[in-house]
Amino acid sequence: MLTTKRSRASTGQTEAVHTALQSMESARVRAGRPFYVATAAFVILLSVVGFGPSLVDGSMRNGPPSSVVIVHGLVGSAWLLLFLAQTTLAATGRLSMHRRLGAAAPALAITLIWLTFQMTIEMIRRGHDLSGDLFRPAGPPGGPVPSVAEVDGGLGAFVSSLNFGILVVAGWWNRRRPEIHKRLMLVALLSLAGVPLLHLAGYAVGRWPDLSGPPVMAIPLVGGNLLLFAGAVHDKVTRGRAHPISVWVPLALIAMSMLVFVVMGSAAWHQFTAWLASS
Repeated sequence: MLTTKRSRASTGQTEAVHTALQSMESARVRAGRPFYVATAAFVILLSVVGFGPSLVDGSMRNGPPSSVVIVHGLVGSAWLLLFLAQTTLAATGRLSMHRRLGAAAPALAITLIWLTFQMTIEMIRRGHDLSGDLFRPAGPPGGPVPSVAEVDGGLGAFVSSLNFGILVVAGWWNRRRPEIHKRLMLVALLSLAGVPLLHLAGYAVGRWPDLSGPPVMAIPLVGGNLLLFAGAVHDKVTRGRAHPISVWVPLALIAMSMLVFVVMGSAAWHQFTAWLASS
């Protein structure tokens, strides 16, 4: 009889602990949902602030946006809005709609990557970007803006778009593993943040030419890399530890960017971009 009572008491305690752990886990998941919505809204705002000035004030542009640039902007905006919608649906518990809408993500991502490649090839052949922002910080203070070939020959754009595609594919593949899926998609989103930062820095240098030079060029690059770890910081605050995806994937992206710096100065890459520009 006494053994039975002890067994029941032990079972009750185990169930209570299990229920408490489930409640804590549910609370943690609920607490994390607004972060993803806020991050999506932040990247949208950053894109407006980064790309907007050269569109509103065309005095420092090298030319009006081409048709490829316009379509790329529209598709990129659609991706950002899709991410915002997806995070909102997940945060409000409408997971069925989240899954249905998510079916459009792979096609939209592929289109965005293809347009990025086309836009970059167009830029290489032209020798400069139409906004005039991208490479302005790389020039000497008050000096001429370097050409595409003098900076990276478009390699950064090629590699960044491929990184984005790999992350989206990996996120889609892990769509039934939410803890991995949402973090991969978050890093994919944040990997896009460096471009509007670079545009914003370029526009600022155009307004204040003395700002140009390597230190200013480093600000958007470092800032973009730091943003990649937003998920790790959020994990640490809400979970007490960072999820491996939130740490190792950003580190892998930074390693790829370091590889870009090595390859972009090689003779083989210069020969390739020269062929691409003349083809």
